[in-house]
Amino acid sequence: MISGRALRYFDTVARCRSLRQAAAQLHIAPTAISRQIDLLEHQLGAPLIERGPNGISLTAAGELLAAQTQRTLRDLERVQEHIADLKGLRTGRVSLQVAEGVVAGLLAPALAKMGQRYPHLSFDIGIASASQMVEALRRGDADIGLSFFMPRHDDIVPFASAELHHHAVMAPGHPLAVASEVGLHTLAEHRLILPDESYGVRQALERAAHQAGVALAPTFKTASLETQKHSPLTVQVFWYCHRWR
Repeated sequence: MISGRALRYFDTVARCRSLRQAAAQLHIAPTAISRQIDLLEHQLGAPLIERGPNGISLTAAGELLAAQTQRTLRDLERVQEHIADLKGLRTGRVSLQVAEGVVAGLLAPALAKMGQRYPHLSFDIGIASASQMVEALRRGDADIGLSFFMPRHDDIVPFASAELHHHAVMAPGHPLAVASEVGLHTLAEHRLILPDESYGVRQALERAAHQAGVALAPTFKTASLETQKHSPLTVQVFWYCHRWR
């Protein structure tokens, strides 16, 4: 029978790709990890890792076990959290994948309130596009995703949604700065900075532009919100939450 300790050791090695780094994270000797991996290889009847000058690499069998181990350990962690909840402890770790734009206005205040109410909860927060978020949720690497224009999928359950309004943002001296309203046809005539096609907001804009018969050709494509906000010669399309439902 494969022990949980051996799986945890192997998972750490698979993530670090180094016995020494894995040992440092686990606060044990590298030889202890080697013994557990040797035991796993004996039980499974296949080599799991290969040692080379550049560190550890996983064999084909190791890659399969690493993927399964992540899911198994995550499921075990959730069971432990549910048991703790039954005891009234409200402990555990929540993994979040979020769009950069929701952090300051939505996520940070919500986490501050959660921290006060449930002081034993901890959070892992990763910044991701909508498509990356979907894959993380499907793999079980994330518990919750917060995104603009999250695509709908049958295997992902929407918990809450909100109306979004789009606004074009530009420097005060830009020709469009005095306009009270800016349409897609007008936007297409100016230099634009937009996120790449993996982002839901870009996909929504492209759909609207296609319906309007407009081709949007951004001068700059970047996932960095700060870069988008500080480009004085371009127009950026911002969005904000109008009302949660």
